[in-house]
Amino acid sequence: MKFKEFLVNSITPSPVFIPTLAVFFALLGNIRNYDFLWHLFLGKYIVQNCLIPNINIFYYTPATIYGYDYSWLSQVIFYALYSSLGPWSIVFLSAFTCAGIFYFLYRILERKNTHIIFNVCILLVVFGASLPYLSYRPVIFSLLFTSMFLSLLDSCKCSGNIKYLIPLPFLMILWVNLHPGFLIGFILIGIFVISNIRNKSFRPFLFCFIFSLIALLINPYLYRIFAFPYLFLRSLSMLKSVGEWGRYTGSEFPFFVIVTILCVVSFIYKRPNLESFLLFSIFFIAGLEMVRNVSLFAIISVFIIRELGLFELLKGKIKTFFDRFNLIAKPYQGILTFIIVMLVLFLSQNPKEFKIELSDYPVKAVEFIKHIKPKGNIFSQEVWSGYLLWELYPQYKVFFDAKGAYSTESIKDYYELMKPGPAWRKVLDDNNVNLIVLPPDKPLVLLLKATKDWKSVYVDSTSEIFLRAPLLQHNEN
Repeated sequence: MKFKEFLVNSITPSPVFIPTLAVFFALLGNIRNYDFLWHLFLGKYIVQNCLIPNINIFYYTPATIYGYDYSWLSQVIFYALYSSLGPWSIVFLSAFTCAGIFYFLYRILERKNTHIIFNVCILLVVFGASLPYLSYRPVIFSLLFTSMFLSLLDSCKCSGNIKYLIPLPFLMILWVNLHPGFLIGFILIGIFVISNIRNKSFRPFLFCFIFSLIALLINPYLYRIFAFPYLFLRSLSMLKSVGEWGRYTGSEFPFFVIVTILCVVSFIYKRPNLESFLLFSIFFIAGLEMVRNVSLFAIISVFIIRELGLFELLKGKIKTFFDRFNLIAKPYQGILTFIIVMLVLFLSQNPKEFKIELSDYPVKAVEFIKHIKPKGNIFSQEVWSGYLLWELYPQYKVFFDAKGAYSTESIKDYYELMKPGPAWRKVLDDNNVNLIVLPPDKPLVLLLKATKDWKSVYVDSTSEIFLRAPLLQHNEN
């Protein structure tokens, strides 16, 4: 290729350029995620102590499973960016990662269908299903690596060139240290191994699987990482009642239904090959069982929809419209244009204005606690645990959340307090809880107001603080 032709191809926007850029800017905004401060706190602890901790040390309730921190590298990255550049760098990282997810999925669709509107519409559904997880938490890296692995495996299959498999073991080294979702990578490679046995082209995928397995050893826990599937399944039964670890609670269900319908229609139109069947079966069941897996199912559905030719179902005027619109953009890479325009537009956003949104946290209540310094353990709702650790550790530990210190007993005790049962007093006594911080509208708050054992010492629109009456008298003295 001549230099002039190469230059033109490099700076001419491709069809994927504009929608990818739109995704990037649509996701710029203040940091508003309850898990982010927990991960930021862990990153701070690791950097300052040069130690990856057993995360159970931050809780005072007993745990039945060792607290491995499988997301330690994500947390270090978050804290390093936050402490050196400020919140805007986290916003940039998250938006750039989401744009990367969009890009790799678009490339999968583009291999057999270059119709921009159709591809973008499919990916909008995928992003709708994934939106709760396209935020400031390590899971976003698993979504990116899932898209990347699927795209590279698909490229190898379509082209027959094994060079696309070479990066996968090296990417696995990163993935295993960024987020425990690395198991998805092995599921994907394994499916490509099994589905290519018949045509005897499975060997490159098998070698990729083996080298990726070896790459797993490059992590702080060495060979103990192989126990993760067992530990995960063991803890899964405990976490079923906790938020996103359970079944549908909100907007994810409609998107799950839409994605399922698109896949089923594709199956009806064209008989699925073994790859598509296995991908659909595994990730459909995973999404059905756990709401946090809906995003993975949606990402995997892109390959299924493309592979089975859903676009070919569009006939007549709709397809003609797609064909005419598709002539607007030339199928060049546009790498240089993408980078330059993205940086220019991002810098024009005044990134220093981005911040961590704290309006949903008990900010003033925590300042009050720092002032009076009551003794004993603190109880609060799970979503505030990261903020409380960020502000109050090591003076105070927290009760429980889905990221650490979980056991059947601690989960049961947590809901005994959040949805007060007959044993709520006993739970507080057994855990030496002397300080409670909750939103004013929680049922436990109403019970505490009706008892003489607890006194409200602070209240605002976000939170209310209760102290045990004997502790309150001690503080006053």
